This record gives sequence, C-alpha cells and structure tokens, in this order.
Amino acid sequence: NISNKILLLIFIIATILIIISVFIMLLKIKVIKNNVIQTEIATLHNLLQNAIDAKQNITLSNAISISHNQDLHYALIQDDRSTAVKILTKIAKELDQYTFIKKVKLHLHTKDTHSFVRAWKLSKYGDDLSSFRNTLLHVKKIKKPFSSFETGRVGLVIRGIAPLIKDNQYNGSIEVIQGVDSEAKSFEKKGYHILLLMNDNLTKIAWKAKTAPSVGNYKLSQKVFNANFLDNAKNIDFDLLIKNKKFHDDKYYYTYQKIEDFSGKTLGIFLIGEDRKIVDYSINSAKEIVYNSIINMVVLIIV
Repeated sequence: NISNKILLLIFIIATILIIISVFIMLLKIKVIKNNVIQTEIATLHNLLQNAIDAKQNITLSNAISISHNQDLHYALIQDDRSTAVKILTKIAKELDQYTFIKKVKLHLHTKDTHSFVRAWKLSKYGDDLSSFRNTLLHVKKIKKPFSSFETGRVGLVIRGIAPLIKDNQYNGSIEVIQGVDSEAKSFEKKGYHILLLMNDNLTKIAWKAKTAPSVGNYKLSQKVFNANFLDNAKNIDFDLLIKNKKFHDDKYYYTYQKIEDFSGKTLGIFLIGEDRKIVDYSINSAKEIVYNSIINMVVLIIV
C-alpha cells in the first residue's frame, strides 16, 4: 500500500543519508589527524626557534658587553696575556655563578685571527684559526657584532662574536660560545626532544666529534640528550623525513629544522621529536568528538 511504499522510500533515503554522513565523517577524521600532527609540528618549530633565538641573543649580548671592557682592549694591544686571562676567567666564573648561563666558553682572538686566550683551556693558544673559522674573518671584515652557528674542533655550536675596536683600529675579537644542552633539558621537561645533528662531512674540521654517535649522515653535537630518543632516531628514514618534513615510528613523531651559518650554508639539522602517546591522545580526543557526532546524526536520522 501507499504507506508502506512511503515508509520504504523514507528508509532508503535515511540509509543513503547515514552512509553519506558516515563517509564524510570518516574523511573528516583523516583531516583532523593531519591537522593535529601539523599543529604539533608547528608548535615544536616555534618552541625551538624561540629557544635558539634567545640563546643567540644571549651569546651576542654577552660578547658585546665584554667587548667594552677597556682593560681587555689594553691587554690585547699590549700582548699582555696574563691580564687577559684574569679578566676572562673572572667573567666566566661570575656568569656561571650568578646567572643561568652555565659552562660558557670565552675566546679572545688577535687581529690576525690567532687564538689569544681560551678561558676554558688556558694552555692552548697562539694557533691560527683563519683556515676554518669563517665567523672570525667575517667579523674582521664587517667590524660589527653578530651571532651564528659554526663548526669548531669540538662540533657545532652557537657563537656570539664582537670586534674589539679602539681609536678606529681593529685589535681583535671576543667570542662567547654555547651549546644547546640547556635547551635540551628544557624540552625534556615538556615532553619534547631535540638533537643537534652536524653534517658528518664537517668532522674534517670538528675532528673531536668523530667519535660522537652517528644518526643517519650526521654526528650528534651535544652532551645532554634523551638516550631512547637517540636510539630510535638512528632508525629514521631521513629521505622521507626531509621530503615530508615529518616522520613517525611506534614511539615518536619527528620533524626537523635546518641549521645554517651566517652565510646561509647548511651545517646540519635539529631533529625535533614528541612522544607519540601525547600526539595520539590529542588525535583520539578529536576522533571521539567525530564518533559522537556520527552516532548522534545516525540516531536523529533514524528517528
């Protein structure tokens, strides 16, 4: 009869609507998952960039401040190394004692780009740095302070460099050197992880880093790190990571950020990661909302 035909038509329409709705919602889940991952990746990049910008500003501001020490100028001009040693060791000790800047390395150079004082290794000085320390050549050329990543004997670090200029004469430069160990600790507390990875072809300069752990075509260039994260990172397909800007295994979600020097030359990457269970929790929370919406929609259509 007519009522049964109408009921059958309603049933067919309702079934089609349910199928279409469920299909759309399932597609929505895939979009939500990608959005959650992209949001987490953006968060990781922002956190890292802010941390590195802050560290570079700190190293640069300290270098500029030390460069105004007139006694240091005179010590360098008069080749008075003992006075320069006293000044720099005192500054390094006070920074370590009274600020959050720990284990800072101060390096004073002559105008011909030779080491004058390494405050952390006083016995080593006088060596010519011009063959591999492009930042020192650059500061001598522009005669302005700046900060940059650069590879040294021990690996890839952040350097704040300021010229020592008196009476318009360039007398040398002062350098503040820091790694990213404090940033690694800070990231760990938030459930994130970072690895400073230097291109392994730079070990011809950073020869002390040859024995450092290898990760893909890179060498680890930091002392503080999460051992589990490092072990998992060794199994990453870096071709996929570089291509997609993301990668994941059963424990972590990964992304990366290039490390460049002042000239734009790529020196390595920051490998950034987050525990998968944290990201999956956000994804599952979003999925739950969609599933509830599907159930409510089906119930309404049936009613």
